[in-house]
Amino acid sequence: MLELLWTNFKFLQIYTTLIRPVLEYGSPVWGGLPRGLSDEVEKVQKTCCRIIGIPSDQLPTLEKRRREASVREFGRVVADETHPCRHFLVKSGDTKYDLRQTSAYKVPLSRTERHEQSFCPRTLKLMQQ
Repeated sequence: MLELLWTNFKFLQIYTTLIRPVLEYGSPVWGGLPRGLSDEVEKVQKTCCRIIGIPSDQLPTLEKRRREASVREFGRVVADETHPCRHFLVKSGDTKYDLRQTSAYKVPLSRTERHEQSFCPRTLKLMQQ
C-alpha cells in the first residue's frame, strides 16, 4: 500500500513539474479561451489524474490557475511603469464619493468578444469580482 502511494506521489510530481507547465505556458495571455477549448485543456488534467489514481478535484482546475496567473501578471504590469501594456490601462477618475468600485483602472469598452477576452479587459473584470 505504501509503495502504491509513493508511486502515485511520483506520478503527481511528474504531472505538476512536466505536464502542467506546458498546459499553462503563457496562460495570462491566452487565458480567455472559449468554453470548448477550455474544456479540452481541463480534459487533459482529468485524464492525468485518472492515470495517477487521484480524484480530479484534488488539484485546482486549470481555469482557476489561469485566473490566478492573470491577476499576478496584471499586478506586475501595474507595478512596472515601463511595461508595454501600461498604455492600454485607463485610470479611473477620482471622485469625492465613497463608491463600491475600488479599482484604480476602468474596464475598456469591448465591441467584440475577442477583445473582451483579451488580457487587459478580462483581467480587470476578474479583479473587480
